[in-house]
Amino acid sequence: LEKHVAGFCVDLPDGGTTTVGIPPDLAGRLMANFTVEEIHTMFAAVAKSALQPYNGPVCKM
Repeated sequence: LEKHVAGFCVDLPDGGTTTVGIPPDLAGRLMANFTVEEIHTMFAAVAKSALQPYNGPVCKM
């Protein structure tokens, strides 16, 4: 069985970490356009928003 997958380590709001697997072509596109630090920051922001949802207006975040 051959699998092609890419993953990024994500910092969670509680201080833990997890790995998020994404298709390699998407990982390649991310890496071609963003630094590793930018990708890390983006994934951490998504994790925080998913685990600590805020339903108010974005301008008040």
